[in-house]
Amino acid sequence: MMDRDSKVTRMEYLRLSGAGMIAVAALLSGSLSCAGSTTGKKACADCPARKNYDKDPTSLSGRLWKWHIQFCPGWKGYVGSLSEQERKMIEEKYR
Repeated sequence: MMDRDSKVTRMEYLRLSGAGMIAVAALLSGSLSCAGSTTGKKACADCPARKNYDKDPTSLSGRLWKWHIQFCPGWKGYVGSLSEQERKMIEEKYR
């Protein structure tokens, strides 16, 4: 049961519900999907969500991409296909 002192403020509620709705809409529309006309190495190298993360890691799409790469088999395959030096650089950057 929730303690009276730990109420969610109106602003927090709006921020959290808005972020959730945006994430669901993005996933349903396919704008955050890894599927597309390109596959494999090129898809991950040119991923728009990855570019958003590089531009602003705190953005919603950037944070979703960072969460997504934790379990994405395409990302794991992409990182595995890189040379040892590139792999270390990528792992350090997106740790």
